[in-house]
Amino acid sequence: MKLVYITFPLGTRNIDEVKVDKYCKYAVDRGFLPITLTLVIKQLEKVCGNRNEYLNKRLELVKRCDEVWIFQDEILYNMVDEIRIAKLFNIPIRYIELKRKINKEEKLFKYKKSLKK
Repeated sequence: MKLVYITFPLGTRNIDEVKVDKYCKYAVDRGFLPITLTLVIKQLEKVCGNRNEYLNKRLELVKRCDEVWIFQDEILYNMVDEIRIAKLFNIPIRYIELKRKINKEEKLFKYKKSLKK
């Protein structure tokens, strides 16, 4: 079974767990084992010294996955880090829209825009 890292914005402490659950279900339904920071964040908060330390550890999770999946229209700073690590380690990146289909040109535009930030 392949591991898939699911990335989403971490801009605030309030993570929309309903959405993350939906993303994980989507992955499981397609035969993947989803990995998200929400699965390990509480434990990492306990053992790491500060928030930056455990957020950096998420990049180790990315390195160990077979693919990175992006479900959000907007790509925030933490997602850019995860995308860069995936590219550096030649990990395939997939953009997935659950509500509507986006054409390849629009995805490419959004990705390039996010890297400029």
